[in-house]
Amino acid sequence: MKVVRQLIFLWLPLLLGLAGCASTPDPVATKYHALGRADAQRDLERGRLAYEGYGYFGANISEIIELLHDRCQVEYRCVGGCTAGTETVEHARGYNEVMIPEIERRFGRDVWAKTETDAEELYKSRKGLK
Repeated sequence: MKVVRQLIFLWLPLLLGLAGCASTPDPVATKYHALGRADAQRDLERGRLAYEGYGYFGANISEIIELLHDRCQVEYRCVGGCTAGTETVEHARGYNEVMIPEIERRFGRDVWAKTETDAEELYKSRKGLK
């Protein structure tokens, strides 16, 4: 019973407090997310399709970029590496939230999987792999 009381009176408020802090919107993240959405909308109005990527780029990234451009006229923008900051990540999230549905509307929801599969095959054929 004492353990249960400790859990309720000591740990539960701490956990709820931490959860509350974690859910507080970060003004920097919110700002860059909104900027990303606005930039994507502006690009769409100008007739441009693009995708913002960050993080680890696999060995076949050149083929992915090439296929997206050649097949869909989508510019793949490498905007950050594995240690991308909040501004980069949130801008890309906001940008892609607007852009992805439009790309999928035009080229199908399977455009990403098909591009990835074909890029892998193209990469292997260029490298002489099976």
